[in-house]
Amino acid sequence: MAILAADIADLSGRIIVACLMLLGAVAILGVAFWYYRRWQRRAPAGTSSGTWSLDDLRRMREQGQLTEEEYQNLRAAVIQSYAGGRPTETRPRPVGSDDEPWDWVAGQGPPDGFDVKKQSRG
Repeated sequence: MAILAADIADLSGRIIVACLMLLGAVAILGVAFWYYRRWQRRAPAGTSSGTWSLDDLRRMREQGQLTEEEYQNLRAAVIQSYAGGRPTETRPRPVGSDDEPWDWVAGQGPPDGFDVKKQSRG
């Protein structure tokens, strides 16, 4: 019985040491992962993050780096990006396009006589 008790004590000591080593390894890997993510997200020295604030845009307009039209377009894009959406692009309509813009709300359905294929009924 004494031999069995000594074996159990020795085994429990080994288990405790193994658990402590495992916890230490997990802690070291966690710190290494945190440091790597921090390093990866850091912007390179001397460069901006790529996004502008409204103050940056105002300053650039006051310094003459932006025209009023460029300022208004960029300002709208910055405001839209902070609102969580993508800026809408206004593209010119193709020449000769006979499509009329939709003037109905999608939830209400299309107006009477609306045909996607533009085929005559009857």
